[in-house]
Amino acid sequence: GAALLSLPYMKNCCNIFEAYIASFKYELNLIIIIIHMIEQRLLIYLGAEASPLSRSMFDALRENAEKRMFEVIDRKIDELFDNVDINWAPQAPSKEPRDWVGELFLYLQTTLAVFDPLRQELRDEIALEAFNRMAICLRSLDNDLRYAEGYIRQWNVSSLQNSIQELRQVRKRNNALFSSIRSSP
Repeated sequence: GAALLSLPYMKNCCNIFEAYIASFKYELNLIIIIIHMIEQRLLIYLGAEASPLSRSMFDALRENAEKRMFEVIDRKIDELFDNVDINWAPQAPSKEPRDWVGELFLYLQTTLAVFDPLRQELRDEIALEAFNRMAICLRSLDNDLRYAEGYIRQWNVSSLQNSIQELRQVRKRNNALFSSIRSSP
């Protein structure tokens, strides 16, 4: 009986989640369509040569739309990280990446596919910004580890001092990841 009752509930939850994800894609598609539509109308209306004022107005509009796209992507990445349920004590190390990593890259893959009509440098910038955002979200792990190290040093328990080595390695790898992403062209 309970399984039958939960099936419609789960189906409804899946439908709500699907609509939620689709809303981001819709919002991004709408921004891209509006940019192209305005650009086409501007070129038709003004002819091939636009006045400097109309061109600067269009550039400002395009910049604002691109900024909005970055905000939507950043918000989604933040939401993914806010909803991550990390198993901090797995039975054994996994050979596969965690589910949230797969979800993040699936989101990025889907989102970047939407941007195919945009110029390559903007698509590259969007991908770089997404990775920067991910690195910033992971950077709090470094703060958590430093906080734990401070307490371990304070307690001065040699067995804890030795066990912190693995945590330090994780922190070093995280810092290297963050540095490499920030320094990418």
